[in-house]
Amino acid sequence: MGIARWSTDEQVINFDEQYGIEYPSASGTEGGGNQIFQMYNIGGTPTLYLIHPDRSVLVKQIYPPTTENIVDSLTKYGCITQACSNSGIDDFGIITDIKLYPNPATTRTQLEIEIIKDRKLSIELVNLMGDVVLKSLEQNFQPGRHSISLKLDNIQKGIYFLSVLNEETVYSTRKLLIN
Repeated sequence: MGIARWSTDEQVINFDEQYGIEYPSASGTEGGGNQIFQMYNIGGTPTLYLIHPDRSVLVKQIYPPTTENIVDSLTKYGCITQACSNSGIDDFGIITDIKLYPNPATTRTQLEIEIIKDRKLSIELVNLMGDVVLKSLEQNFQPGRHSISLKLDNIQKGIYFLSVLNEETVYSTRKLLIN
């Protein structure tokens, strides 16, 4: 994840679009990124940290940030390397198309997914701190196109990650900006 300290959501979106950034990124001032800098006492940038899901810091700085050093740090802590897509985590073949609009959103967003196999799925919206702020009940989806409307009235402004998943696998994740 990239965090642009002191930047606004609009600046981050413009940067991502200009340079074709596909990995998740967040602004510091509006997207909650500055909280991450404070929480982990990150001094300068660019800096690469390895943070465990329990929020403990495993590696304070991966330097120099070469592919070899990053992979070494990840594998040392049990991560498994594998090929990945630059268009999201859609490599499992279940979801062949996904659209999220409007994005940025205010009070509602529409998720459209095309599924090629029967699957029980749910939808989660996660903030930058890793907290699930919205979760649908797992339901059975048949092959075909599905449209799901998500109400965002009670969700704070910021950058979130919307995932389509089940108990075993995250099939797709998209960044969602809520204004």
